[in-house]
Amino acid sequence: MRGEFGIPQGYVQVRENEIQGTRLDLRHDLGIETSETFGLEGVRRFSNGSDLRLSVDVLLLYGSTTLPSDVFFNGATLQGGTRLETRPFFLRVNALYERPLAHLAGGGSLAAGVGFSYVLLNFRLQGTLAATTRDSETSEDFLTQELPVPLLTLRFELPIARTFSLTSVVTGGWLPSVNSLRSEGGIVRISQGHADVSIGMCRRLGAKVRLDATIHGSYFTQHEVSREDDNDIRLRSVGVGLALGTCF
Repeated sequence: MRGEFGIPQGYVQVRENEIQGTRLDLRHDLGIETSETFGLEGVRRFSNGSDLRLSVDVLLLYGSTTLPSDVFFNGATLQGGTRLETRPFFLRVNALYERPLAHLAGGGSLAAGVGFSYVLLNFRLQGTLAATTRDSETSEDFLTQELPVPLLTLRFELPIARTFSLTSVVTGGWLPSVNSLRSEGGIVRISQGHADVSIGMCRRLGAKVRLDATIHGSYFTQHEVSREDDNDIRLRSVGVGLALGTCF
């Protein structure tokens, strides 16, 4: 199990038919100053040294601000001068199969893997609708058009003392603009990208328990386009995290 505290940057923009959405900066427009991530990962190790990894992470991107002017989001108009709360639901599932590439001096290892990522994202705003609003829905469920995104990963671990190791993990994936096989005012095309880089220190607390401290950088982008919609989100963050693991 793991937790992370980060500093996010990026934006979200949601169009509904002819009403072009306002590009909302996560920090400056929505007041999202920090992000928190909580996750669980299970690893099944096989006799040949390969691993099957399944992880689930929940990302909290909560913010609060006062709108300086009207904002357009998913066809709704949110009134300027009123309070706006951001409460998205963001859950990510990763499945990876990793095999060792090399065994390094001192018991270190280098492994590579393939897999996929699946993101469940519903970006929700809570605020006051303007009298001139055309629609009343202030959320956008990006998850409706989601597809699995292929991933590649490299994992490195190098012991530097009896109970300490340096660790690093690089994971990335990309889905070019493809037919999502869904329809919303016509065919919906989706593109999506992921990148995660972490470097840290592992402390072994006995034979079956380990504690990891990491610095983590991440990037996520998703873009959906149809005749009715044009929804775009981009998220970058840098954070620090702790993870506690045990084996059975």
